[in-house]
Amino acid sequence: MGETDQRTDMSKPHWRPARASDLVAISAIAARIHPDLPESPDVFAEKMRLYPDGCRLLIADEEIAGYGLAHPWKQHRIPPLNGFLQQLPDDALSFLLFPVEQPQFFDAVLTDEHDNVREIQVKQKNPGTNWIWGAFKMPGNVFHDLYDLWRRSDRGDEYFGTLINAWLATGGHAKAVRAGQGYVDVGTLHGYRSAIRLLEQGAFTPAQLHEAANHEEQQPNAIDTASR
Repeated sequence: MGETDQRTDMSKPHWRPARASDLVAISAIAARIHPDLPESPDVFAEKMRLYPDGCRLLIADEEIAGYGLAHPWKQHRIPPLNGFLQQLPDDALSFLLFPVEQPQFFDAVLTDEHDNVREIQVKQKNPGTNWIWGAFKMPGNVFHDLYDLWRRSDRGDEYFGTLINAWLATGGHAKAVRAGQGYVDVGTLHGYRSAIRLLEQGAFTPAQLHEAANHEEQQPNAIDTASR
């Protein structure tokens, strides 16, 4: 097939891989086609990250005309609508990550391309990522290993992140799951008030969570009392 034929074929409706920059268009199409079955952009983004080869866009007249998002799931365990596919594992230390606009006030989590935790940057001025941990999960044996490490005479870590860094340096392993939508730190005064406002509203959207988290991060006098 010659170069001219290739250009002609590309002018016809065709599929191309979906990208993160397409999320706005995908969400708009979803809202038009099935408004009663909504899914947040964060849920779409997770599907694209977990199985990029299965996420495609239909292009017609150089515009996005449709989309297809395919993703695997365990047999007989169909994931819920607007729910995340990836969950914290039971057999390893894992961190639930949230995106924030001012990660320097929290514990930023650096990972490799396979979401293995490389380092936790504890309240660093210029962290290497805007993803912070908001929750973690671990089996009992890891808990005991961390406790034994913390009790050593040369440790006594004030922050959980520095303890994890020391544990990783000894050969420990941790996974990161980017499934958080909005982070509100109830260990700060403004974060606590933001959480109360959200609870008073009842059901809330990811956009409301994001707005509350941004409001908290912009407060100059917030004091972090959480022992993280």
